[in-house]
Amino acid sequence: MTEINDEFELWDLRIEVVGDQDKMVCGHTVGEYFELSGENLRFPVDQPFSIYALAAVIAPGTASVIAAGSLA
Repeated sequence: MTEINDEFELWDLRIEVVGDQDKMVCGHTVGEYFELSGENLRFPVDQPFSIYALAAVIAPGTASVIAAGSLA
């Protein structure tokens, strides 16, 4: 019988809006961000974050893994 390895690594991430502000089509602004710390989303005080931008990085129904080194 094969043993199941259920171990995983969990990183704290900062997700930030980058790009050309003139080409943005939703209500987000370059420089806005949120942080994922463990299982908690943290948003800066008095800074909105577009729900559409949030949906773009959270794939519903999937278990996505983002390596900390892939964020630039």
